[in-house]
Amino acid sequence: MIFRTIALFLCLLSVATVSRAQPDFLRYGKLVAPAAPDPAITKALTIIDPSRIDQTIKTLVGFNTRNSLSSMESDLPAGSGVDAAADWIASEFESVSKSCGGCLEVKRDTFIADPASAAGTSWANRIPKPTRMTNVYAILRGSDPAQTQRMYLVTGHYDSRNSNVMDARGPAPGANDDASSRGIAGVRARPEHSSPSCNAGFRRGGR
Repeated sequence: MIFRTIALFLCLLSVATVSRAQPDFLRYGKLVAPAAPDPAITKALTIIDPSRIDQTIKTLVGFNTRNSLSSMESDLPAGSGVDAAADWIASEFESVSKSCGGCLEVKRDTFIADPASAAGTSWANRIPKPTRMTNVYAILRGSDPAQTQRMYLVTGHYDSRNSNVMDARGPAPGANDDASSRGIAGVRARPEHSSPSCNAGFRRGGR
């Protein structure tokens, strides 16, 4: 009787050990075959110019700061600050549109963000006074009339900040936060990279 009890214990112990060593996804799962490459994605990757993205990032870094509060600074050096960056982004969209016969609708959404309207929120604590904000965006109309109500959005922010969110004048290059996504959005806005059946919007905004 003692021998049978010991044998049963050892058997159960070995089963438990095997179960711990092999998770269910290994015991019962099957390998998933890699998906076939998407021809459209493959083509898009071959025509992307990394140097263009790099130049976009360097240009945005060159504005010294893109802090949203800098829009209210009237004595910044020429070619610096968030408004100068917004003007450049708009000009880039316009240049793309001109090269494709006006395929992009370039627009600006400018408004005053008033912290008094959001009193008590963390957002209000980041803006000390009413501040001008500008979103820059472009719309590429789709080719399918049946899908006019649909839209793909490529969005991000172009403003930047240093360790002091209230510093409207100090250097805030923001290469990876968020000039890099502006570089990607600029690529996607080009008609050779985007031929949507529905509408596509490319937005660059502040926070």
